[in-house]
Amino acid sequence: MKRGVLLVAALAALVSSSAFADNCEASIKKIDAAMGGDLDPALSGAQIEQVMKLRAEAQALHEAGKHDQALALLKQVRKTMGI
Repeated sequence: MKRGVLLVAALAALVSSSAFADNCEASIKKIDAAMGGDLDPALSGAQIEQVMKLRAEAQALHEAGKHDQALALLKQVRKTMGI
């Protein structure tokens, strides 16, 4: 019985971390598409620099498995870009 509970808990943790990864990747793709001109955000030069810096930091956090922190930065980037 305990093994079953532990297995279910481990699977739930794995699935939830995969969900965070998908959210990070989807946000990064949306930002990249907007910066590529598909959504054409009206940003100043300083805003573009900030967006690119924060996007790079979020990518690094995502790759390090720190999805909550990456999502927080990506949310800030999307707010700046208006997407």
